[in-house]
Amino acid sequence: MDETPVVQKRELISVSDLLDQSWRLFVTKLFSLVELALLQLGLVVLIVALAIGGVFVFLFFKTELIYFECYAIVALCLILLIYYFMLRAQISLMLAAASIERKSFREYFSLSKGKPGGFFWLLIFQGLAIAGGYVLLLIPGIIIAITSSFCIWIYVLEGPRGLEAIQRSRLYAHNRIWGIIGRTLLLGLIVGAIGEGLQLVTAKSVIASGILGVFYNFLAGAFSICYSYLLYKSASETYDQSFMPKLWYLKLLIAISSLLILCLVAALGYFLFSRYLPPGFLQSFFGFK
Repeated sequence: MDETPVVQKRELISVSDLLDQSWRLFVTKLFSLVELALLQLGLVVLIVALAIGGVFVFLFFKTELIYFECYAIVALCLILLIYYFMLRAQISLMLAAASIERKSFREYFSLSKGKPGGFFWLLIFQGLAIAGGYVLLLIPGIIIAITSSFCIWIYVLEGPRGLEAIQRSRLYAHNRIWGIIGRTLLLGLIVGAIGEGLQLVTAKSVIASGILGVFYNFLAGAFSICYSYLLYKSASETYDQSFMPKLWYLKLLIAISSLLILCLVAALGYFLFSRYLPPGFLQSFFGFK
């Protein structure tokens, strides 16, 4: 007896199902997501405090810049450390949204250990690819931004790193760019409309508006994480397995933006050093007349 071949479904989750499932996931994971979001907020507050502290140190020790320089070095080291924990908090948020089982705040945070380095470089590669697309023209930049939007989920949940994660994201997004754009814009419109409505309701009270705004931003951020995860999940389960995105195109975009950055750094360095070096020194050094 012949078996009927299974036809793979290649359509993204419908808008109504996406909203419904996102709401259910949001309600289920609310407390864990808010706890991790609060951690991110606390880390941002620390960075702002370090920046404000730098201003005060500079104002009080104008005549002795050595104190400001020492503070700047210590503050920079602390900011890098804080940024490391911010990346871990972001990864923990993603793990919390994708986890089937309920876990504690500490368990989600411990699972993020070892991932910030790869996460950071993935963001760098993605940013370079998008910048390279914008250099070519606006449309390629928008396309690569949309098609690479799943790469952080792929890295955190599936494991591929760097260009491989971006390539797989492009694979998942193949032939559904408009569907992804539409669902992403819908999320922005819903979150923005509710936020504007809350501001209108509390317009007469600055304190109430501020408190409610902070509270709403936490909830909106948690819901957005759930929404983005389910959109990624749908794309990863329904992609066209016969398609393979061209790796050379991605490398070309990264090379273009990297070259542009190097040229800008070289131009800035030339401008700064030319002010302190003897006239004609750089020309003679490089052999120019």
